[in-house]
Amino acid sequence: YMYICIKIDPYLNTDPGTLNPVIDPYLNTDPGTLNPVEHGECYVTDDVWNFSPVGEQESPLLCSKVAELDQDFGTYERFLNTNIHPRHNITSGQIFFEAVRVYVYCVVAILTYQIFF
Repeated sequence: YMYICIKIDPYLNTDPGTLNPVIDPYLNTDPGTLNPVEHGECYVTDDVWNFSPVGEQESPLLCSKVAELDQDFGTYERFLNTNIHPRHNITSGQIFFEAVRVYVYCVVAILTYQIFF
């Protein structure tokens, strides 16, 4: 119960129209491509987000439609009684995909570090 309280606490003090995005450490571009045995089922929203890297709006090969979120968002929607848009769930995979596609890191290797507090 403590984990749920800590994770949902930022939403309790916020107007539902101004929810902050949650950044998940998954390297997948959307939760729909995660293994359901390891992660659990994903939550499907009413809205669809047309995700594409910056500057790549015309390329249909690089764009993806995201309507699946982390399963916690189903709880958030019911608890807050509001619809949550898929853009509120950002994955590390989306950030890396965007950074590589716009050539921000075209000559260096991208490394990740986990910091434990």
